[in-house]
Amino acid sequence: MDEIEIRDALHVMETDPTFITKSVYRADSEMWLDNKMPFTDAHLAYLKAHNAVNPKQYLANLRLRIKRNPRIG
Repeated sequence: MDEIEIRDALHVMETDPTFITKSVYRADSEMWLDNKMPFTDAHLAYLKAHNAVNPKQYLANLRLRIKRNPRIG
């Protein structure tokens, strides 16, 4: 997968209400407003930093981890 495909897949997850996609804290307040790094940027940065990780497998596992439980809400 190239970066555009990965970004698109992450954006789909971020806009899907069945997934929990919170921003993550980052100490760099100049780069991230209110110290919040968007979901898509955080996971894209992880994949860029870890070249050995297979993006398709990472995204598949991420979908499983962040799927909202319909019984809990």
